[in-house]
Amino acid sequence: MDKKRYKIDNWIFIPSENKCILDERSVVIDNRLSNLLLFLCQHPHQTFSRDELINEVWNGSFLTDQVITQSIFELRKILKSNQRHPHGYIITIPKRGYKLDAEVEIQDDSLSTEDNNQDTENAHALLNTAHTNKEAVREVPQPSSAPSYQKEREAAHQRRSSRGKLIAFCCLLLVATLASLFYYVKTPESSATSTRKFSSLEPSVINVSIKIDSNTTDPKTTRIEIGAINSLLNDLQYNKNFRLVRNTTPSPVAGKSLTFHLLEENGKKYIDVEYYNNISNFMHLDRKYLINENDLLLTIKQMLTNLLHALHINVPQQTIDSALSEMPTNPQALELTMQAIGIVFNNNDADKLKALTLYQQALDIEPDNHYLIAMNYIYKMTLLYISNTGIDNDKKEALNNTLMAQKSMLLSDPQSNKVHEAFALLALTTNNTAEAQQHLEKIHYNQQTVMTLLLNAKLAETFGNTASASEYYYQALHKSGSVRVFEVAETLVFYSDLSDIKKKLGLKP
Repeated sequence: MDKKRYKIDNWIFIPSENKCILDERSVVIDNRLSNLLLFLCQHPHQTFSRDELINEVWNGSFLTDQVITQSIFELRKILKSNQRHPHGYIITIPKRGYKLDAEVEIQDDSLSTEDNNQDTENAHALLNTAHTNKEAVREVPQPSSAPSYQKEREAAHQRRSSRGKLIAFCCLLLVATLASLFYYVKTPESSATSTRKFSSLEPSVINVSIKIDSNTTDPKTTRIEIGAINSLLNDLQYNKNFRLVRNTTPSPVAGKSLTFHLLEENGKKYIDVEYYNNISNFMHLDRKYLINENDLLLTIKQMLTNLLHALHINVPQQTIDSALSEMPTNPQALELTMQAIGIVFNNNDADKLKALTLYQQALDIEPDNHYLIAMNYIYKMTLLYISNTGIDNDKKEALNNTLMAQKSMLLSDPQSNKVHEAFALLALTTNNTAEAQQHLEKIHYNQQTVMTLLLNAKLAETFGNTASASEYYYQALHKSGSVRVFEVAETLVFYSDLSDIKKKLGLKP
C-alpha cells in the first residue's frame, strides 16, 4: 500500500485512503480512480496511451475505450472543481493519450519519526534482555568437585542434543514447505477466477431496472411512477458520483443493482425498491412505497432517504430537502411534471409532444417555478433542433425572447441548476460562448445532467477541442443509458459529426 501523500497544486491526494483533499474538504474516490491518479502522480508530465494505461493501471485487463474515457472524465471533473486548471490537470494529447499537467510534490505519510524511534528502542530492549538471559545461563558456575572429563562428556552430549534439535527443526520446516506448496498447486482454479471477478466489480457502477407488474395498466400512473423513479435517481447522483446503467444490457462490472417494481394491489399503487450489493451478495433494501399523488414529493423523499442510508451515504436532511426543493409544490403541477419526466425517459417518439404539453400545463399552474420555466425552454428548443423539417428561426427567437424577459428574476437567486442549463443553451444559440461557459461552470460536477454534458460538448467544439467534446459525448451516453442521446447531440445548436464515436461503439453511422 502506498503510504505517501501527493500534492497536486492545492490538492492533497492520499492513495492509501482513496481520498483527495481540497481546502480541508475531502472527496472519496473509488479504487479505479485512485489507482489511475496514483499512476499519473508517479509519472507527471508524461503522456500515456489508452493501451499503456490499461497495462499499467488495470494490469492488462480487457477494457473498452469507454471505460478509460469514463475514468479520465470522472477524475478530471473532481480535480477541476477548484477551477484552477481549465482541464482538471489531466489533459488530452490528440492521437497520443493523456498526461498529468501539474507539478507533483511527494510527502511521506508513513509512521512518525517518534513512533519509529520508540519501536527501535523497544526492539533493542528485547534484544538486550535476551542477550542478558543467555549470558546468565552461560555463566552458571559448575561444581568444583566435578572431574574435567565429566565436563567434556556433558558438553559433548549438549552438542549432540543441539544438532538433533536442529535436524528435527529442518525436517519439520521442509514438511511444512512441501505441504504449503501442495496446497497452492491443488487450489481450485475457480477460486482465483472468483477473486478476479470480485476485484473487477466497481462500487460506483449501478445497474438500474424498472419492472412493471402485469396488473398495472394505467399509463398515467405508470408515467408518474417512472418520473418519480428518475427524479429519485437524479437526486441520488447529486449526493454521490454514481454511474447508472438504466434499462439496458446490465454492466458486468456493476457493484450494485437497483430494481424498481411497479405494483398494483387491491386498487393501490406501489413502488417496491430493492437494492442488492453484488460485491457482498447482500440485499440492503427491500421496501414497498405507497404511491399517493397528493403526497408524491414526500414519497420520493422517503425513498431517497432510505436508499442513501442503505448505501451508507451520510447526507444531512437539509441537503435532501434542497435537492427536492426545485420541484413544483402544487400537487397537480408535480403530477404533471412527473408524467412529463416519465415520458422523456420512455424514449417514445409518439409521446414527445405529449411531454411538452404536460410541462406547459404544469407551468401554467405554477408560473414562477424556476425548474418548470427552464425545462419548458430546454425541451421546446431541443424539439426545434431535432425536427426533421429544420430549425424554425422565428420560434427559436421567440423562445429566447421569452426566457430573456425573465432573466433578472431567474438569475438573482437560481432555485434550480436547470436555470443555468437554459441560459447556457440560449448563449450557445446566440454565439455567446463566454456566457455559456460561465453558466456551465456554475453547475457542480455531481449535479451535471445529460443536457449539461451535451452543452459542454458543444462548447468544447466551438473552441476546437474535439477530444474534450468526444469525452463529454461519451459521458452523456453513459449517463443517459441510451444511444438515442446521439439524436439530440448531433443536431443541438449546430450539427456535430459523431460518426467516429458511433463506429467505436459498433453503431451505424
